[in-house]
Formats: sequence, structure tokens, C-alpha cells
Amino acid sequence: MSKRGKIAMLLLIIIGGFVLRLAGLYWGEAFHHASSGDEMVAYRVAMEFAAGQERAQYIGQPNFKGAKVPGPLWALFWLAGLKIGGSPASVCLLVILLGTAVIYFVYRLAEKLLGPEYSLWAALFCATSPWAVHYSVGATNPLLMAFLSGLLYLSLWDVVVGEKSPKIFWVCLILAVMPQFHMMVIFLAPAVLLVLALNFSRVNWRWLAAGVVASVVPYIPYI
Repeated sequence: MSKRGKIAMLLLIIIGGFVLRLAGLYWGEAFHHASSGDEMVAYRVAMEFAAGQERAQYIGQPNFKGAKVPGPLWALFWLAGLKIGGSPASVCLLVILLGTAVIYFVYRLAEKLLGPEYSLWAALFCATSPWAVHYSVGATNPLLMAFLSGLLYLSLWDVVVGEKSPKIFWVCLILAVMPQFHMMVIFLAPAVLLVLALNFSRVNWRWLAAGVVASVVPYIPYI
């Protein structure tokens, strides 16, 4: 397949995936029975943040073993969606847009890991798989993990295969930001650190130091 044809196919797959996800919002109103309670609390915390409520400025809505995740980024995400469209449906639309971007991330990762002959198939499965579509529609915090993980893995790949890649900055920052959306990501951190340790000689230490400093910034309100 020519390069132009491949790009056209990828665009068709991404548009098709977006339409499927948009249908989930239009037909089912992005309803998730198991997470509707979390979504209502997230709505409340976002409103509290907008009103200047102190607690909402340093912790989020999601639970982690009976405690709350540190930092306000999930509340800010909800607030951004509400400001765009004025209702929780606009938060769902924002999640759908990020979920659609995941299709492209999967395409890029498959191209890097498996080769170009598999990348379109991987994108197609991501765009049309029922569970991938189901977990790209809604307004609950785990739905952002695929988007953030895709950014993390693409950056980490460039750090591992390149020489002194500045993208180590983004590896640090994304990994630091993710727990403000879902604390289960802390179990991912040891694997990332192991990969970096195995590629010790390739690490760009200047950008690593900058990434560590930047990683503290999202937690200043919590600290």
C-alpha cells in the first residue's frame, strides 16, 4: 500500500472509531451503571473547585483504598469540559476525543513494535472493538488511562531506542500526572524505572532532571 493510501485508511479508521464512540454518547448517554456514582461526585468536586472550596484544590474525587487521590487535575479536567459545553455531556465528549486519539497512539505503537504491516490492523481493532469503544465513552477517571498510557509508552520507546532523547522529560511528567487521575498507575512506575535502568547509558540526564522538577509542580497544591 502506498503512503498516501495508508494515511487515507488510517483517517477512515479514526473517523469510524470517533463515530462509534459518539454513537455511545448519543444512544446510551455514555451510561455506565458501575461508575455513575463516581461521575456525580466528580461533578460535585469540580463545582467545589470552581467555587474556591479549599479541599477540592488539593485532592480529587477518585478513591484509592478509602483515601482520595492527591491533586486537583481530575477536577480541573471536569471543569474544563463543563466550561466548554456547560454540562456533563461535554465532559463525555472530551473523553471521547481523547479516546479517539488512542486509536492513533495504538497505530504508532504497533508500527514501532510490530512493523508497518500490522499497524493498520491494530488501529482498526482499537477503533471497533466493543470494549475499546465502551471504555472510551463516559466521564469517569479510568477512561483517561489509555490516552495517558499511550503518551507515556510512545515517549518511553523513543527514550529506549534513541540516544539521549529529550522525551525522558515527558516520561517523568506524564508518569507523575497519571496518579492524579487513577492511583493504580503507581504499580506501573517500577516497570518504567526498570526499563530506564536497563537503558542507563541512553538517558539524557539534563532532561531527566528537568522532568523530575516539572513532576513536582502538579503536586504543589497538595503539598
